[in-house]
Amino acid sequence: MLHRWRNWLGRKLPAIGSRFFDSILWEFPARSKDGGLSSGDRPAALTFDDGPHPESTPQILKLLARKNFFATFFVCGERAQAHPELIRAIIDHGHHLGNHSYGHPDAWKLSSSHIIADLDRSAAVIEQISGQPLLWYRPPYGHFTMATIRWARRSQQRIVMWNHLPPDYDSRLPHAEVIRVGRSALPQNPLICLHDNAATAVTGRCDAVLAPLIDYWQEAGLQFCLLPQEAAFRQSITSSEVTLQSGGQTT
Repeated sequence: MLHRWRNWLGRKLPAIGSRFFDSILWEFPARSKDGGLSSGDRPAALTFDDGPHPESTPQILKLLARKNFFATFFVCGERAQAHPELIRAIIDHGHHLGNHSYGHPDAWKLSSSHIIADLDRSAAVIEQISGQPLLWYRPPYGHFTMATIRWARRSQQRIVMWNHLPPDYDSRLPHAEVIRVGRSALPQNPLICLHDNAATAVTGRCDAVLAPLIDYWQEAGLQFCLLPQEAAFRQSITSSEVTLQSGGQTT
């Protein structure tokens, strides 16, 4: 099934992608610069894409508050503009924000100028509503290009991918299948990508899927942390990427 292949690919990509694009965050950063563990023996990060959503976001915030969990919400500027009160609610609950574009375009299908204009617009909208600088950017569908890498560096927003992708984005799947994938083959340092959209707004889905997954992940020994906010953590572009940037074409 497609969702199983996507999750398998998400587990394999970090080892490959980090060789060529190690300025991109592919898994939760397990060790601090002094060599010590950042939090616990098995640190992990919980992230949500696509929000805010008038039905899904309040459900997720309520559940996370009950579980005393904190997450990074990669929000879309268009949806933030439509629901600024939800952006403020995310912040008030102690969570962090990331950039997920303005209108959720696919960077592999549109011109670089279109994508960059969309990202600039999104950053301006989200930062104006939140009053906070954005430090993280997750490209829709995980589709980044050399143009978006350059934009991220210029904008001081580090690109964040994932290595665990439960298929909560597919409302056609039964709860049990989403839970099964969410429990299976957990990476050592999970960077978990979930969703805050119409699919996860399905009545009862939050409590029926997210709640048991959180319980399972805690029982598995994961120590959940927010993505680091320190500006120093956002590494500079590596020499391999500089070579690609200077010699490659904008896509």
